[in-house]
Parts: sequence; structure tokens; C-alpha cells
Amino acid sequence: MTVVIVPCVASSFLEKTILDFFGEKAFLWSGPPREAFEKLWERTDLFVCIGSLGIVVRLIAPFLKDKKEDPGILCIPGSGDFVIPLCGGHEKGVNALALRLARFLKAREVLTTASEAFGVFTPRELAERLGCALEGDRECEKAILGLLARGDRVPLFVDDPFPLLPFPGYDTRPLTGPLPQTCLVLSERLFPETSALFLRPKTLAVGLGFRKACNTERLVACIRDFLESQGFALASLGELVSISRKAEDLALLAEKLGVQSVLVDEDVLRDIPAPSPSPCAEKHLGLPGVAEPVLLARGYTLLAPKTVYPEVALALGRKPWSRRGSLLLVSLGDGANTITLEALEALEEAEVILGYRAYLDLLPPRFRGRALHRFSQMKQEVERAKEALRLARCGSIVALVSGGDVGVFGAVSPALEMAQEEGIPFRVVPGVSAVSSAAALFGSPLVKGFAVVSLSDYLTPWEEIQRNLERLAGTDLTVSVYNIVGRGKEEKIVFLRETFARARGQDLPVGIARKGGQKRVVRLCDLRPEDLDMSCLLLIPPRGVQSLGDVLIVSRGYRW
Repeated sequence: MTVVIVPCVASSFLEKTILDFFGEKAFLWSGPPREAFEKLWERTDLFVCIGSLGIVVRLIAPFLKDKKEDPGILCIPGSGDFVIPLCGGHEKGVNALALRLARFLKAREVLTTASEAFGVFTPRELAERLGCALEGDRECEKAILGLLARGDRVPLFVDDPFPLLPFPGYDTRPLTGPLPQTCLVLSERLFPETSALFLRPKTLAVGLGFRKACNTERLVACIRDFLESQGFALASLGELVSISRKAEDLALLAEKLGVQSVLVDEDVLRDIPAPSPSPCAEKHLGLPGVAEPVLLARGYTLLAPKTVYPEVALALGRKPWSRRGSLLLVSLGDGANTITLEALEALEEAEVILGYRAYLDLLPPRFRGRALHRFSQMKQEVERAKEALRLARCGSIVALVSGGDVGVFGAVSPALEMAQEEGIPFRVVPGVSAVSSAAALFGSPLVKGFAVVSLSDYLTPWEEIQRNLERLAGTDLTVSVYNIVGRGKEEKIVFLRETFARARGQDLPVGIARKGGQKRVVRLCDLRPEDLDMSCLLLIPPRGVQSLGDVLIVSRGYRW
């Protein structure tokens, strides 16, 4: 890949950083920007332009011909705040590259292609995520992109033995019966009667036994014919497997086909029976066979028995398809002003998103197409965690989301415990918790220390919550009260008010914060159950707090 960095404005720091990202593949253009396009347009895979969008558009406009032929174009303003794909977003993979470069620069990607607006993946992006080759009819691919752009679901047929992974924008189904003309198919098999688009997993392995005199071109022709005759796609070939003494010839053959070469020691094969014994291998190598035994030695499933061509024997196997899924526990903040860059990056990485329905509503619009509305009701936390782990086990990258911070009264613990037990990779993405957001509304109520407590008694007995409130009331910590549930609310607020009034005084100013930045300060004695619900957070500061209108100031003891 040839990358040319074209500075349209001076920014030496950005130039060096982008060069570091691309490494040896890139070089920095030092002449007038227009000359870079005049001289290098036909020979460059990607231009990375530093400067304003308007300047870059005017510079490249005279050279644009066809999206299949044109190089990819990225625009980065001199501030380095944004990475904008202009050309080749899907065709050249520039959208995916923009995401990686934006993370590297700590910038924001600006994707304007239609599929990204819905949070779905194009067939090419799916192929990249799944490690597949994309093969098939160009017109079918255009039709699929059109369906995705309109927000319609595309049929995705999955062949045995691959798992039925859900993807946004696709209706995943097992491959049975005839295929429609416009669909995406995950399969190693050939379907010559259809013009569908295919995801070809690199799971096929061909075992070879061949004579030294057999040239590379002849071997390639034999492999092509063998796979076609067995009904399998060459694009799904991932490995060529043979014995160690064939290392040099096998490497040349594998390079010609763009696959890996794998060698098996001959001593390993002596104890592996050949389903189709080879007198030639027995005579010259002292082995029961080569083509089939090398596949069995690797633990692969035999799909087709040995076929003998002049001077070469071929067998077909399948190596296990393993895509390791993972679990992302993502904090959304309030879903708008306080969602973090790290959370946005995690959502971009995720293929499916699960969560309580109120948290799914917090998702930025372009990720809502990735939400699976399964077990999205309250009190389904365990079922939701189990579903997230099931999908991750099958190979999906799953985000389990929560408002605020997922670790502060979020349903993070059951999912983490299950993931830990099963060895499923996980990552917790922190966020701005409700207590932090509420504190910011009121000034400085947390600077001397604070505690958070939940009034929900669905999982914790009310008697235990009462004991915690009594202990906290006697401290000088600000107490933040979450989850003011409707069940028994009047009794709970009366107990809360009386307990803190005895310890901190009836006239103590307390803060009530609501979603959207609404806030008010009332005296503790005036706190009423009807003022509070699940959509608010209550802050109870210590004695000595200063109340200046709707600002609560807790002194930390500084002197000036």
C-alpha cells in the first residue's frame, strides 16, 4: 500500500504523527500540493491531506474518475481534531482506516457514507471483521449497499458449520434451500446458479503429496480443478499442508496462491493411518500416505478423500473456524453530553449491543441499529448477561451497556463473573457516573469525600439498607442516593429524612438532580416522597455545607 501525506497547511507535529502511524508505507510530499496529485494519482493507494476540507476538495476534483480506480482520500484539518474520508470509504477500506487513525490521533472520525449512518456493516467490513474474502457479483454488492442505506435488512445465509452470528442490518439465517439473487452468503461452497455475494472464510486446507519434478503452475492448476470439482471455492483456501522435505516448493506454491504453507514432520505421520493408502508414499517415504495424513495430523476434518492427478495427490480438509468473541461493558454517561470517546470507540467495535431499554435509548442514533432488544426489561439482568455471554461464546463482539458508569449500580457483576468463569475476554469501559454529573450541577458537594447508596430493595434487603443509612448519617460524607424505586417509597423517604435530620439537622440543604440538567435545592425537612423517583438523584451534604442559591459548597479546609 502506497500512502502519500500531502500537507496543504503547515503542521509539522501532525505530519510526524501520521508518518509514525503508517510507518514505511508512507512518505511526506514536500512540493506544492497540486503537483502531488498530478504526478502520483495513478500510482498511489491513499492520499492523506492535511488542511481544510474545501481546499482538498478543490485540489482533487479535476482528477476524480471512478471510485473503483481513484485512490482513497483522507482529509485531516490542521488542528488534528477530525479524520474525514472523502473517497474510497467502502471500496478502498478508507472508513475502517479512518477509525484506526482517529484513535491513534485521539481525534473524531467523520463518516458520511449511508451505512455508517445506520450503524451497520457493509459486506466488505463484515469480510474484514470475520477474516473472510469477499467474492461474487458486483451488482449484488451494490444492491445490498442500497438496502442497507434505506435501513432495510439484508438476508445473510450461513452455511454449516459456521455459527449464526447476528449483525446489524442483516437477517441471519441457516443456509437451506435455494438462494435469492440479492443476499450475502457465508460459505466455502460454490453456488454457480446464483449471483449472490459471498463471504469466504479461510478454513479450507489442501493436503499435498507431489513429486519434485512437478512445477508450480501445474500444481496450481491441479488445486483449482480439485477444489472446483469438489464444489468448494478457491477463495476459502487458507492453507497448503505437506511434509517437511517439501518446504521450499510448498512455500513457492503457497505464495502463488496467497495462502499459508504448513509443514508436518514425517515421523508424526508414521503412526497415522491413511484412509486411502499410497503405495508410492510407502515405497519412497516409508509412509502410509501424505495428502490425507498431513491433514489428520493437524486435527482437521477430511471433507474430500484423496484425488490423484499426474505426479500429485490432493486431499481436502477443514480447519476449525474460530472467531474469539468478547464482552465490552460500556458506560454511556447520559448518552449525550457525557458519553466518552472511549465509550464511542467501544460501541464502534461492538457488533451487537444489549441493555435495559432505558439505556438503549441513550445510544447515539447511529448505534441504535446494533441494539438487540432481547431481555431489555427491568429485572432481566441475569438473562441479559447470559445472552451476552452466549453471543460472545459464538464469536460476537458484544457490548452490554449501562447509563452513567457501568460499575456504579450497573448490572456489571453477573456478566463479569460469568465471563471470568468461562475465560471470555472482557473489558470495562468507565464513564461519567450520575453522582459526578449531579455534583457538577451543584458546585462542590463531593470534595471532602462521599458515599453512594441505593434505595432499591429488589436485591438488597431493606433492613440492610437502613443500617447503612444510619451509619452514613453519622459521618461527614456527602451521601448520594440512587434508585429511588416506587415500591415502599413513602416509608423509605420518611426513614431517610428522619435519620439524616437527627444527625445533620432539619434545615440541611439537599440537592435533587434530574436528567437533562434540572436541579433544585430544598431543606431536608421539606423533602417529600413525591419529589423523588427513579429519574433523579439525591445529594445529602454534611453539616457545614454552604448553600448559595442552588449551589452547594462543601469546604475542604483550604485557607487563603
